Amino acid sequence: AVLAPHHPDIKFHHNICGIDIEYFPYFLPLRYQCLAADGGIPYNISRSNLARIQIPFFIISQLISAIRIIKNEKIHIVNSHWLIPQGFVGAVCKSLLNIPHIATLHSSEVTLINRMPFGKYLAQFIVKNSDVIISVSQHRANMLLSMLSQTEQENFKAKVKIIPMGIDIQKLSIAQDKQSIIEELSIRTKHVILFVGRLVGVKGCEYLIDSLIEVIKVNDDVLLIIIGSGPLEGQLKQRVQDNNLTKYIRFEGAVKHSEINKYYAIADVVVVPSIVDKIGYEEGLPVVLLEAIASGKAIIGTKTNGVQEVIRDRWNGLLVDPNNSDQIAMCILNLIHDPELAASISSNAKKSAQYYDWGVIAEQYSDIINDLCKQK
Repeated sequence: AVLAPHHPDIKFHHNICGIDIEYFPYFLPLRYQCLAADGGIPYNISRSNLARIQIPFFIISQLISAIRIIKNEKIHIVNSHWLIPQGFVGAVCKSLLNIPHIATLHSSEVTLINRMPFGKYLAQFIVKNSDVIISVSQHRANMLLSMLSQTEQENFKAKVKIIPMGIDIQKLSIAQDKQSIIEELSIRTKHVILFVGRLVGVKGCEYLIDSLIEVIKVNDDVLLIIIGSGPLEGQLKQRVQDNNLTKYIRFEGAVKHSEINKYYAIADVVVVPSIVDKIGYEEGLPVVLLEAIASGKAIIGTKTNGVQEVIRDRWNGLLVDPNNSDQIAMCILNLIHDPELAASISSNAKKSAQYYDWGVIAEQYSDIINDLCKQK
């Protein structure tokens, strides 16, 4: 069973491939639910008073729903994703019902906990009431452990496992007819640069947009395709207009995941310009980075913690400083003008993708779940 926050546009129950999904409401009227919408909880909290008001209702509703499902469905193990609020709810369930709890840590929630007045006590409670802590990246796990005392770090360190996000390598490796896709998408430039991600601050898309100003001074036979939507979409489109880049940048909006492959197929360069945003949030491990290496693309990423756990500079990608549009521009030009470098990075990227296949990730989760079941 899966428990997720409700959105006004969806039903309260759903079934996908035999898996029951329940969406819990957390505010009335339903149309005003906004805490878990769009850019995600951390961003909504930072910019909306209404979202902040909804926090206690969200936690209470999720906890009540979780306890009901655990009892009614005779659930054996809880796996919460994101330490707050889900990890906290899972920890409470563990404390009250003595049910095994796996907490999966993704990214910005650790920063949010660290900024909270009683964040260290919250972190301690979640870690204490989790049988296993799974982090998608080492640096996020290190930050969580740094909020604990030295004694607690020693006691709880064995609970922490590093299991990255996964990708379906087989689907991403399916051969595509590049020329037919180019014609379908009406692309008339020689080179295609691709960005995929939510349009939120931590993604750093504005620096990629700014890099095009320098790129087209040297080579204007390029098109940047931006896939994704989010709260910054309007600002980014205005940025493109203000810099007279509308001819060189196309916003595709949200694209079905089943359609993403064709964009990777035509991309010469994929850019992942992640940053540490003004609130202090950074990504754990960008999934687009994994999709790009599995697709065998020439990749440009920033020297942020999550990206550097995957990319080795000039081996399976090029690394640039965060918030640096000039370096992004230089690397784009290097890749489109140096086919040998691009081909070498592409080949190595594919080799490095094997570790992130969903089959590998699922097996690691399965081993943990089976171990917990044996301990019951």
